[in-house]
Amino acid sequence: MTENDNTQSTQEDLSAEADRLRWMMRMESVRAFAQVQAAETAEFRLLATTLDRRVKLLERELGVMRNSWTWRVGRVVLFPVTIARVIKNRLRQTQ
Repeated sequence: MTENDNTQSTQEDLSAEADRLRWMMRMESVRAFAQVQAAETAEFRLLATTLDRRVKLLERELGVMRNSWTWRVGRVVLFPVTIARVIKNRLRQTQ
């Protein structure tokens, strides 16, 4: 075996090792990206769950408020005022 053959074999080994290391680095990059995406997904799911709970709570509070005595009386009292406003606005538009 000549010295030139030995050098070429060593260069091929180094090239193969460099390819393997590049491949491993790509795999680590993909793995890190996947972990970040999984963490963000979990964070958004938690946020969505929290917001869903808040919406349900606010809907309950709104239902209680709209079923209250004062809300119903206010609607009855203000209904004629609302009708008068609508009529007044329509009369302005036709003039």
